[in-house]
Amino acid sequence: MVTRPYHGLGNRIRVVLSGQLLAERHGRSFAYVWPTGRHFGARLDQLWQVDERRISPARSWLLARRHPYRDASLDWLPTATSDNLWQIRTSQPIAFPEGIDEWHPLLRGLVPVPEIQERIMAVFDEHLRGRPYVGVMVRTHSVSHENTLKDSPLEWYLERLAQIRREHGDIPFYVSADTVAGEAAVREAFPGSVGLGDKGAYNSLQALQASLVDLYLLASSAHIIGPHYSSFPELASYLAEPAIRLETSQSPEGSRLEVGDQLTVVSDPLRPWRR
Repeated sequence: MVTRPYHGLGNRIRVVLSGQLLAERHGRSFAYVWPTGRHFGARLDQLWQVDERRISPARSWLLARRHPYRDASLDWLPTATSDNLWQIRTSQPIAFPEGIDEWHPLLRGLVPVPEIQERIMAVFDEHLRGRPYVGVMVRTHSVSHENTLKDSPLEWYLERLAQIRREHGDIPFYVSADTVAGEAAVREAFPGSVGLGDKGAYNSLQALQASLVDLYLLASSAHIIGPHYSSFPELASYLAEPAIRLETSQSPEGSRLEVGDQLTVVSDPLRPWRR
C-alpha cells in the first residue's frame, strides 16, 4: 500500500489497514509505503506498535515500472491474479465487496507506543475518568480542506456547544484542535474544557504523537462533535463504534446529541469500544 507525502494520519492508516486486510484475504505478504519529511514527521512505528514491513517511496517507484500502481476500487482484481505484486496507491480505503468498513477491527487491534499510552492515561485519569464528556475536534489551520473551513467554522462549534451545555448542564468538553488559537477559543468559551495545548509544529513528530492522544480521548467520549470533510474524527468514531456517534455541521439529524440520550462512560481509554 502506497500513501503520498501530503496524506494525513486518517488517510494513511485506513489505507494501510485496508491493504493489510486485502493481503491477508489473498494469502499475500504485506508492505507499506509511509513517506516522512516536511509534510509528515512521524513513522507509523512511532505512533503504534507495528511489525509490518515498510518500504521506501523510491523503491516503490522503481517497482512500479513492472508493477503499476492500482486504485482502491478492486475493479482490476480479476485480471491481476498472475501479478505477484500489487501496488495500490490511494487515499481511500479498499472498496471490499462487503463494505469499506471491513478494516475497522484492525484499527481497534492496534496498540499505541508506550509513551503515547502513558500520556493518554495521564490526561484521562486527571481530567476525564468516571464521567461522560463530549469530544470536540476543531480544524482552523489554513492547510485544512476548503470544505472543512467553509462548512465547519469556529462560530458553528461555539453555537452548537453552547446548545449542548444548555441541554446537558456543565458536561465537560475534550478539545482536539489543529491550532492553539482554535483550542483556546473553545476552552475560554466553556470553562472546564480540557485539551493538550501547544502540540508543536504542524504534522511534526511531536504534533502527530499528540494527535494520537487526541484520537483515543475523542474515541473515549460519549459523543463527538467534529469538522465536516475530515477523516480524523471519523477514525475516532471507528475506534469506538458502535458506541458513539459523530456529529458534524453537515451530518444527518440522527447523528446529533439530543436531550435524553444516554451518555456512556469508558473505563479504559486504550479500548474505547468497551463500555
